[in-house]
Amino acid sequence: MLIAVLAISILADAWATLAPLPAKAASPDATAITLIAGTPEETSLTLANDLAAALGEATRTGPLIHPMIGGGKRADMSDLNSLQSTDLAITQTDLLQHMKSAGTLGPALATRIGILAKLHDAELHILAGKGIERIEDLAGQTVNLCAQGSGTEFTARAVFDRLGIKVRTINVAHQAGLAKVASGEIAATILVSGKPARVLEGSILPEGVKLLGLPFLPQLDDAYSPATLTRTDYPGLIAQGERVDTLSVSVVLVAPMPDVAGTRNNRISSFVDTFFSQIASLHAPDYHPKWHDANLTASLAGWPRHPAAESWLMSHRAANAHQAFLSDRSAFTGNARQIETTQQIEAQQIEATTDPDPMLTFTQATRAANGNPAEQERLFRAFLDQSSHRQTAKTASTTAAP
Repeated sequence: MLIAVLAISILADAWATLAPLPAKAASPDATAITLIAGTPEETSLTLANDLAAALGEATRTGPLIHPMIGGGKRADMSDLNSLQSTDLAITQTDLLQHMKSAGTLGPALATRIGILAKLHDAELHILAGKGIERIEDLAGQTVNLCAQGSGTEFTARAVFDRLGIKVRTINVAHQAGLAKVASGEIAATILVSGKPARVLEGSILPEGVKLLGLPFLPQLDDAYSPATLTRTDYPGLIAQGERVDTLSVSVVLVAPMPDVAGTRNNRISSFVDTFFSQIASLHAPDYHPKWHDANLTASLAGWPRHPAAESWLMSHRAANAHQAFLSDRSAFTGNARQIETTQQIEAQQIEATTDPDPMLTFTQATRAANGNPAEQERLFRAFLDQSSHRQTAKTASTTAAP
């Protein structure tokens, strides 16, 4: 009998050790949001976990974010398009544009999916072995593209196709691919992830393996942007004073457009209100540095801004400026005509009122500027300056002596 009692006690202790801790009680009014975010090697999943921690753990009065590991960017978009239980997805703009053009998820995809925000740029990392000095040297070689269906695979295939470089491909996890490069079994492994990529951060490359540069050529210009990796990004991989040129693709947060049922609409609106209002909290050191690049006003040509995001942007003025508009960059291209249009809008706003609302001016002008990086930066700086002058003037008039 004593042996039986001891056995039961031991089993009980073991179960207590293995059992998960009870979850914090959620507010009765809390809304559960499902966010599908790609594969574990991608920055998207890190950002999704950051959102869950920042917006859900602190008070439990806002939406509860449930990050989900997806089957890759293609599968994630398919789930978002077809499953009522999936509210949000983090995806890449090159894949979005391809799906729209190819009709992958049926006609008029852009009428069913809306942009909530641009989150960051994801950089292309090429880790090549001995004898590979230029990307052209990969022709005819075997290259690892990480998980099948991932954003890495899609972007890598698109880049090789645009450059006219034919390679043999495999799909294994990044670490397994890196080991194959080091052994000489394959020529390179590729990873598309926001720098610093967590799977590379703090690591030292095996002997003979290096980050391979990629010159930014005209045939890449419509879908990608030039980018640079430096020692600041990867102290253990890049020497002081050196840089590795590469490209980046924009990563955006998307949601289904409102439907008749309305259940999911309420969840998305609740998320937008909390996320947009609390985005500054994601600048804490505990979260990925890419949150500093988030841009709530960036738009993507040919895709609508989600009504929940549009409504929030239009209803929040200068009072929330420092929380809502934290990025001075945009990933999308523009032209001279767009710049002229934004300047005309600014002039019309100033002429229409003696006290123009800086937020309204900035929002409208940014929409017209749709993506010209230099113009986006000029508009953002002008917005901050105008808001500052406006606030100073009001403070001075309020505190003036009678």
